[in-house]
Amino acid sequence: MNNLLNDNESESTFLQDFFCFRNILETALRYWLIVAVAACLGTIAAFVYTRFIVKPIYVAHASIFSWRLEQRGEHAATTDNTYHDLATSLMLVNDYRELLRSSRVNNRLAKRVAERFPGMSKKMLWYELTISNSRDSRILTIEAQAHSPELARYVADETTKVFGDTISEVLLFNNVQVIDTATLPEEPVNRSLGRNLPVGFLIGTLAGIGIALLIGFCDQTIKDSAQASRYLELPVMGTIPLVEGEEASEHTLCELVDMSSQQDLAESFRLLRANLPFLAVASGDRVCRVFLATSTLPSEGKSSCISSLAVLTARAGKKVVLIDADLRKPTVHRTFGISGGVGLVSVLSGESDVEKAKVKMEECLDLIPCGPIPPNPAELLMSENFARMLDTLRREYDYIFIDCPPALFLTDPLTVVPLADGVLFCVACNDAKIGLIRKAIRSIQQISEKPIGLIVNRLSTRHAIGYGYYRSDYKSRYYRRYYRSYGPGAEHEKKESARG
Repeated sequence: MNNLLNDNESESTFLQDFFCFRNILETALRYWLIVAVAACLGTIAAFVYTRFIVKPIYVAHASIFSWRLEQRGEHAATTDNTYHDLATSLMLVNDYRELLRSSRVNNRLAKRVAERFPGMSKKMLWYELTISNSRDSRILTIEAQAHSPELARYVADETTKVFGDTISEVLLFNNVQVIDTATLPEEPVNRSLGRNLPVGFLIGTLAGIGIALLIGFCDQTIKDSAQASRYLELPVMGTIPLVEGEEASEHTLCELVDMSSQQDLAESFRLLRANLPFLAVASGDRVCRVFLATSTLPSEGKSSCISSLAVLTARAGKKVVLIDADLRKPTVHRTFGISGGVGLVSVLSGESDVEKAKVKMEECLDLIPCGPIPPNPAELLMSENFARMLDTLRREYDYIFIDCPPALFLTDPLTVVPLADGVLFCVACNDAKIGLIRKAIRSIQQISEKPIGLIVNRLSTRHAIGYGYYRSDYKSRYYRRYYRSYGPGAEHEKKESARG
């Protein structure tokens, strides 16, 4: 029984790692315009195909009676003779139907058609015959299809004549009578807009839905903070907007938070800073909080986010130390524009002490860079030296931020998690798949029960629901009131209003 439960749980985990069906549907709904466009294109294609591309097919019908009862002297009207004639006629119906399909009839018909329409090409002389009859009926229906109405009517009528002549020659008697001659068709049967347009609309709609679902299947990523909280079942500590344009390519994230044109970015980090005390409970006698930053995959912006958070926290008057524990691909030293000569690796290997590894960045901000890249990063982070170093720093600083490698395929952050008070998990929008993010978070939760908070990075303000209101309506309606009360010239305005 336990094995069965384990198999079901592993199967469910496998599906969750590769498929997020709700996200697929939500992503597909975001592309409703594709469905609408595909439905319109399907309708237009059906109209063009019906009116201009497909060759018209006209249908003409003629019917013949395959047996006529004839009086046979004085015994013709008896019951036995009547049933005998009826059974014989019904048996002959099948023979006549096969005779109508025979080469003898078709060749003679084709010769007459060629003589009747000498100017037509072989493609225009195309026609097709269908012979049918109802059950227990002696009436044969001849259906002729052709690209012109005149040819369809001629083929249907001429088939009855050729068939009658063939019966006379083969069976030596004439027992076929024409009931209905063919009439000239008015409209082609394959150019019905009332039938083809709905079919084209339906095909286009299904194709659009298929494309939208395919996009949703290929794009199982986080789009905004609401999805991150709903799918990952973790609190969102902060949402960092996506910075686009020349400023994003020319400046680091730490530099952008100081720019007046990026007030939204700075406010996002301030909100993240305000939420930090709610993620982890202070440990020890001193109120010091240690936060580890990691992500699912590289290049999700965790190093930039934790560096900017450390800078703004230090500017709030808190003593902060930022540790670059990404011993495989360190980037924090490049963010601050310093060399990574002596750093954390030097301290953990015993070649230097903590004070020599520190770099003073601002009044309340110290940085411990990675230093030389070691051959055994996981072993260094598991050493007692790292734990003792954190205990020493706890007594000196208010906040300790540790930048660690991604947690999906590496064990480095898993060795540091038990030493931290909380984990800041960076999730970049439209980057890692939800299944992979869940797998990375699950690996952290299996190691420790430390609280995990999400940082939703690179949120596109053009697509995020509700964020556009903050950017447009909030600024236009409330920023002016804010600057009148607290901005430059506010004191002069208050004095003028007091005088009045």
